[in-house]
Amino acid sequence: MRLPRRIAGLLMAAGMAVGITTVSVPAHADPNYYVIETTTYIDTGGVPLCLEGDPAPDWAYRVTTQPCNVQNNWAQQWEFQSQGGGVIKVANRAISGWCIEANAIANGSAVPLWPCSSTESNLRWVFVDYGIGFGRLESRISGSTGHCLDVPMGQTLPGLWMQVYRCNSTNAQKFFAGSLPA
Repeated sequence: MRLPRRIAGLLMAAGMAVGITTVSVPAHADPNYYVIETTTYIDTGGVPLCLEGDPAPDWAYRVTTQPCNVQNNWAQQWEFQSQGGGVIKVANRAISGWCIEANAIANGSAVPLWPCSSTESNLRWVFVDYGIGFGRLESRISGSTGHCLDVPMGQTLPGLWMQVYRCNSTNAQKFFAGSLPA
């Protein structure tokens, strides 16, 4: 009869220790999510377009432009993950663990989503701030500069796949990155 009491006592002591440990661990802060809105608008109705992580027909995920519906659509919510020195990874909230990737340093290169856990430099970006939340996302593939996230030809059609293009300061490369309320 003593053996079960001793085991029960040890289990209770272990449970209390775990409880104390759990209480003393600091809480993990929720990430800040952002909307990334293009400066191009749908021709009919003036609805803004936002970046969205979407499945593509080639079994990959692509970054597209879609009518903004940020509060109801996690695929339009992005987390800026600091990599140090102003460099960030841009992670999609709906497609957990996937980040915006510059596929290559060439005009017209695709912009898919790729696992954020990758150590490839293709996931590295800098948000060059123009002020009041406006700026451009410039790729840092292999430490390079001069290629930006770009709305193809600045078009205003929903569903366009984003591309990488030489930075040229046009509205096709100008975005608004606004923090979403917690």
